[in-house]
Amino acid sequence: MSERVAIVGSRAHPNLEIVREYVRGLLPGTVVISGGADGVDSVAHGMAVALQLGICTHRAIDRVPLTRALSGRDRLFWRNTLIALDCDRMVVFPDGSKGGCWDAAREAQRFKRPVEVRWANGRVEPFDSPMAKAVAQLRLDGES
Repeated sequence: MSERVAIVGSRAHPNLEIVREYVRGLLPGTVVISGGADGVDSVAHGMAVALQLGICTHRAIDRVPLTRALSGRDRLFWRNTLIALDCDRMVVFPDGSKGGCWDAAREAQRFKRPVEVRWANGRVEPFDSPMAKAVAQLRLDGES
């Protein structure tokens, strides 16, 4: 069975080349899951298409019957839950400015999916590392 890897991150990520490099390293047959947003999501999607990997995109507007009563922001967070449920593991490429990708990571962790954080400077660590947890909490608190 193919591995399903969610790739999420900032729309304004300062180093999208690390996203391209990461997707290039995925095994044939891998399915790349994203939220379809600009930035990290669209770069991961485009690389997956170019490499003939599987793709699955969960856009907030694709689930209109399920989310009709939700506001735009709540719809985005519901999309994060769908992404987390659909993956075997998640890779987060944050820029540190917003809470959306951190919410997705928290959802993946809630569903017992491994989550890896890949910072713009190339540093890689698990989502439950002290640094990633502290930044995630700050960003999520700022979104409230």
